[in-house]
Amino acid sequence: SVFPNPNDGVFQLQLRNEQVGDIRIKVYDVAGHLVDEMLYAKSSELFQTQVDLSTQEGGQYLLFIETPSGLAVKRVIKL
Repeated sequence: SVFPNPNDGVFQLQLRNEQVGDIRIKVYDVAGHLVDEMLYAKSSELFQTQVDLSTQEGGQYLLFIETPSGLAVKRVIKL
């Protein structure tokens, strides 16, 4: 889950599942440009991190979240 959404550019990303391993997060703007990329190691059922897009312009962004169990896409709105 992503919260708060919409936000001021700073938000929490939370994943809850039994899979452990690498998590790669890619953030794209609506034009399809990669604006940020992060790599984390998930070692427990709950993974939570803060994402900071405060230096980016307001608008919609897509988070591509790659985990050992697959790919998820979340939409984030920066006010």
